[in-house]
Amino acid sequence: MKFAAETNGTFYQLDTPVSVVIEQEADVPCDSLTAVFAYREDFPYIDRIYVLNDGIYDIKSAVENGNVIFSGIADETVLRYDSRKSEITVYARSLAALLTDSESSTVTYNDPSFDVIIREHAEPFGITKKENCDIKEKGGTFTVKKGSSHYRVIQRFCREFLFSTMRIDHTGRIAADIYKSGSAILFDNSRGVPFDGIKVCDNRYTKISEIKVYDEKGFCMSVKNPECEGTAIKRVRCLNLLESTGGSVSDADRIIKSSNNKSFTVQLDCPKCMINEIGSMAFVNAPWCENRLLYIQKIKYTFDKNGERTSVKLALRGDK
Repeated sequence: MKFAAETNGTFYQLDTPVSVVIEQEADVPCDSLTAVFAYREDFPYIDRIYVLNDGIYDIKSAVENGNVIFSGIADETVLRYDSRKSEITVYARSLAALLTDSESSTVTYNDPSFDVIIREHAEPFGITKKENCDIKEKGGTFTVKKGSSHYRVIQRFCREFLFSTMRIDHTGRIAADIYKSGSAILFDNSRGVPFDGIKVCDNRYTKISEIKVYDEKGFCMSVKNPECEGTAIKRVRCLNLLESTGGSVSDADRIIKSSNNKSFTVQLDCPKCMINEIGSMAFVNAPWCENRLLYIQKIKYTFDKNGERTSVKLALRGDK
């Protein structure tokens, strides 16, 4: 890997860091990077930091063409030193931070399209739509309240109008649906991605058995979880439609489905780099995992004096 920085439009190649941690999670807007460098007096002031493949020499061209492994905003730079060593640590978040840190004004859209939402709430920050987004929009009124972050606006629109879960990738492009198309990744020590540690969790306690839906007339209906029928699972929740983001009974179905999807997770330790695979479909050849279609929900990549490793967390498909 090669590390580079940008300040006021000028690009610099950085030294190879002492250690690096990159974390990505489907439910978290921003990827994060923590890079520790040996101290040097001419260490540059950093606005943005990039991680690129070793064979890249034209940093500016690679950044402009999205040929990066990580692209982010440098939030904090810290110098630490004692009698033994001096180090500089750079903490950064991915480009999604540009949208999470800025608020939208109040606005109402009538039958808005995904393109309109992206133009108004993402493109002013240099964030664009990923090409070939296969989306089906519904009509209606979409109101943005003052104080909502631009990220929250786009997230709500995708959930309520596109019935999907959005994500901003490592190049600063928005995919309307987090799930990547294409072949599923096979984690298998003989014919796929190898792993040397695994933890499989059947978390029955996460499932919600019933949601009582409340509106201005009182509790008007009950939505039950079919996966809990005939079991001893009894976990009841209440949903106030007047306070719900979407303001519809479909929110209850979404909450129940989410609780089911969180009930089965797999944690793998892989001796290789698996960055930027959030949302990829996957199968795991291990006990309890047979024939379960999973997706990569969380990644933690680590590089230090002991080499590189990736911790991968998988969960059930969010739309299943």
